[in-house]
Amino acid sequence: MNDYGAQNWEELWEKLEQEGNVGLDYVISPVLYSEIINYLSSTPKAIVADFGCGTNLMGIQLLFGYQSSVTALKNAAGLNEARFNTLLYLGLEGSTELVRQSNNYLKDIGSPKNIATIETHIDKKNKSLFSEHSIDLCVSRNFLMHLSNEDLENHLKQVCSSLKKEGKYIFAMLNPEYELKKAEHLSVNGERYSFAHGKNGEYGTFYHYYRTERFFDAILDNYFSISNKIDCIPVLDTFKNSHSRYYEPSVPMAKVYVLTPNL
Repeated sequence: MNDYGAQNWEELWEKLEQEGNVGLDYVISPVLYSEIINYLSSTPKAIVADFGCGTNLMGIQLLFGYQSSVTALKNAAGLNEARFNTLLYLGLEGSTELVRQSNNYLKDIGSPKNIATIETHIDKKNKSLFSEHSIDLCVSRNFLMHLSNEDLENHLKQVCSSLKKEGKYIFAMLNPEYELKKAEHLSVNGERYSFAHGKNGEYGTFYHYYRTERFFDAILDNYFSISNKIDCIPVLDTFKNSHSRYYEPSVPMAKVYVLTPNL
């Protein structure tokens, strides 16, 4: 068993991507992609770093996905400009298998020069891959909850140092109140717990670190200013019966943060 979850979790994750993920596709990504596109559409020659990118599907969809077939891209203003402006989209992933799968995906679309995936681990033992103030945009999707408090602090410090003065860190994370619905015993900030993916855990068990929103925001405050924080609400009513937990207005599934570095 590794830090992310149960054995063979990479295969489960690939299956989850291939079959579609209601939470990602119809709740989180529409908000996250909109914020990313909004930034990139006005940032020429942008260099983007995606932490915990998995198979780099987010980058592939943002840069090459058909707008009509990717829910998060439908009616996305500024998409063409964002694609034109992206000089390099670099995905960083710790799983050898997911990096391999990502490279297969990239070959399938003609090995474009403005997107790549590399294997690296994001933890306190490793230094930043980037020079100071060299990155325009850092992004992540449901990644930070896999980091211990110590690794999270180190990651945020490195991202802050890597970003340009006008750069941003835009990411999605599960709402701590939503996490409590999955694991009601949680009470200690930094507590590691198991989290079942899929309605009945059919996509495996992963491990997250619980933090209250106030605690998390206090850590962010050491390195960033929060420009915006957005609740992720389903964009369609189609899944109200099958995924009713996503539709509770008082407990949104996830939040998207837009941060600017304290430089």
